[in-house]
Amino acid sequence: MAASPVDATVFIRLVGSVHAEIEDTGTGKQTIDLERIEIGTGSGFVISPHGYVLTNEHVIRDNAFTITNGLRKGKFTLKVARIDVCLPSAGSTPPGDRSQCFEASVHSSNTALDLAILFISASDLPYVALGDSDV
Repeated sequence: MAASPVDATVFIRLVGSVHAEIEDTGTGKQTIDLERIEIGTGSGFVISPHGYVLTNEHVIRDNAFTITNGLRKGKFTLKVARIDVCLPSAGSTPPGDRSQCFEASVHSSNTALDLAILFISASDLPYVALGDSDV
């Protein structure tokens, strides 16, 4: 178990693609596609010494939104291609340092509860134990 919850807190980085369609009455429609860029970040907690991480489902989901500014309208679609889980840094290493990051897979998620469990290939991790509301 972690000595403190801070020791089990992780930084989550999402890498993926952005598709943008921008319409302007003066210049027409423009499409932009970007690949392999950071599209989001979040946080979570290691909940098992065997590599399970708890986070919010909204942190890891694909996203789409529209922005309107006067006569200009942009539709944006973000697609997650890779999820990195970065462990707490030791010493003076900055948060999210690549040497402390592991690629994660989604073990399970629930949109209604806004919870997701990720899995990383690591062991002997400091973790926080979940409580039992029946106790």
